[in-house]
Amino acid sequence: MGLSSAIEWWEEWQLRILALSSMGIQVFLFFSAMMRKRAIPSWFRSIVWLAYLGSDATVIYAMASLFNRHKNQDYTNSFKVQGSYSLEVFWAPILLIHLGGQDVITAYNIEDNELWRRQVLTTVSQITVSVYVFYKSWWLDIIHSDLRMMQAAMQMFVFGVLKCIEKPWALRSASINMLVSSNSLITKIEKSNEEGDRIDISLESYVEEARKFVLNPSDVDGNRCHFKPYMLFVDLSLPYSLRLSILKTLWIRDDVHLLLQEELAHTFHRLYTKLRTLVPDHHVVWSTDWKNIPKSPRSIRSVLESISRILRILGLFFLFEASGIFLLSHKEVYKSNDIKVTYVLLCCTTMIEFLSLFGWVYTNIFRNNPPWSYKVSQCRLIGNYVGSSIKPCDSSGSIIVLVLQHVKSGWKDYITNVASYRMFNDNRGQWSLQRNNCDNEDLAWNVRAPFDESVLLWHLATDLCLLSEGYTNEGATRSIEISNYMMYLLLNNPDMLMAGTKRSLFTTAIHELKGIIGDETLEDIDLAHKIIAKMESSEGCPSFIHNACVLSKALLCLDNTKMWEVIEGVWVEMLCFSASRCRGYLHAKSLGNGGELLTFVWLLLLQMGMEPLAEKLQRAEIPKRGGNGAASAASLSSDKSLALQRKKTEVPSGDEGNIADVPSTSNDSIVIDIGDNAS
Repeated sequence: MGLSSAIEWWEEWQLRILALSSMGIQVFLFFSAMMRKRAIPSWFRSIVWLAYLGSDATVIYAMASLFNRHKNQDYTNSFKVQGSYSLEVFWAPILLIHLGGQDVITAYNIEDNELWRRQVLTTVSQITVSVYVFYKSWWLDIIHSDLRMMQAAMQMFVFGVLKCIEKPWALRSASINMLVSSNSLITKIEKSNEEGDRIDISLESYVEEARKFVLNPSDVDGNRCHFKPYMLFVDLSLPYSLRLSILKTLWIRDDVHLLLQEELAHTFHRLYTKLRTLVPDHHVVWSTDWKNIPKSPRSIRSVLESISRILRILGLFFLFEASGIFLLSHKEVYKSNDIKVTYVLLCCTTMIEFLSLFGWVYTNIFRNNPPWSYKVSQCRLIGNYVGSSIKPCDSSGSIIVLVLQHVKSGWKDYITNVASYRMFNDNRGQWSLQRNNCDNEDLAWNVRAPFDESVLLWHLATDLCLLSEGYTNEGATRSIEISNYMMYLLLNNPDMLMAGTKRSLFTTAIHELKGIIGDETLEDIDLAHKIIAKMESSEGCPSFIHNACVLSKALLCLDNTKMWEVIEGVWVEMLCFSASRCRGYLHAKSLGNGGELLTFVWLLLLQMGMEPLAEKLQRAEIPKRGGNGAASAASLSSDKSLALQRKKTEVPSGDEGNIADVPSTSNDSIVIDIGDNAS
């Protein structure tokens, strides 16, 4: 086949191939897009991303081809050729429906929501092309088919336009600015406070009331209010009244883990899908006592979503009607290939729209499936050096229980006033050392170092303690898992660990290991023994490895049970410290990539009454009073020893190496399998 024949073949089949390709992409996205919440390989996630990007491009290319064919159509062609032109008009509204995208994926990344204006421009241009094609070819429909075909095409066109408009609307409503402005509950409270009818309480009253409750929990009475979890992801501080209400409700519940899963599911659907337009908006209902909040009529968005559901049902009816009309129509004037393509487009589009509209049935059927895969990614520095990899562990539930116990203990035993409340939120190991009478300088200076350095030092020390003592109890297991997860964040997601985290610390530590071990191939335990022996024979060696050995020796001097209790407590505090200082935007972004355990911890902390990031950054000075025992003890020693120890960890710039020298680690992200409950 020559070049001219190939060009001729492409001109004849171009539109058919593009239309079928668009249909194939839509089917793939429908069945695969929701898998990105689960543990899927990175290559499959990349395919979903390419399909998401290619869906609009394919439709635009197909519409451009349709535009050119009808712009240059030859009315002197045979009757059957003109009939094919008429049938192609039937494809235009189907392509518009494809441009509207799948309900299960409006945005792949959180940044896509900010591009809603570009989507508006794309929608307007493609609707204009469809109108032009109808204008150029409407008389062919009258000649070659009955008026019912023309009527069905017009009805599908209306549905296609509505479906196209729905996508930029969904993107806009999930953009950061719209999420902030949609927090009507906070706006009402602030407005009431400004008008003098104060219905919120002060921070001092909040801490006092919360402490009274946790010391003597009782049934939660009062009115009920609707709380939307995604309000937290825009880093707005909730009113203290609402925080107190949420704290009281969570404190007496025994299904906190499941409740948080439901909230993450709701947030995922709110930010990344259109499912909220098909199923009534989900609110987590909390008990509260805000009698002065005025009752407002239904929001415009709620009304529009209700209208959207009605129109979707009507659109599905139009698709069924069009399929029936085409089935009963006279097809002699159409080419057989065009007839087959039309059947595929109509049947597949109708099936997808039907399943999308009634997807809540599927959700209810599989509601009992575990919505969370309980996978926590792991990375060990020593294991990375010797080339061993660690599979994600299945212990996120146990870690969440540790965090919950830590927060409850803090409310009962540590927090007594605003100063201690803030101090508790700033702890990253101090309280664990204090409770176990280990707040001497041998241990305390490590938790006052820069946070990323503390994570690295405690990770190395925890590994050395493990290799010396082994897995002696459950505390050892949990400590190692949290330690490995924090190291995974430092290497693979440093922005979430802490703003300004230096990923090069990992490189520095790897180069130090190379200097100690050389090219020897050793098992983990032999490697640990050689590290300790090397450090003991070179006292004063300024390195992370040396300081980690000093820390591990101080820990190993403790009783085994007490040692792991201290290590576990420090890691839980560090995990909470990191989670609470990560921006809500990054937590929201992580949901689109499978989620992070850190996001789950962050959401738990906020709803257990802890201080949000915005409040940490906007803290007002409080009067200094008599020292609170817990808070005072948490301020451990002077900064002299800290400066000395930091000096020891300084490494000449020439020894830092390049991150490219670091052996690759697993890219498996910790996956939060959020429930499929539509929000």
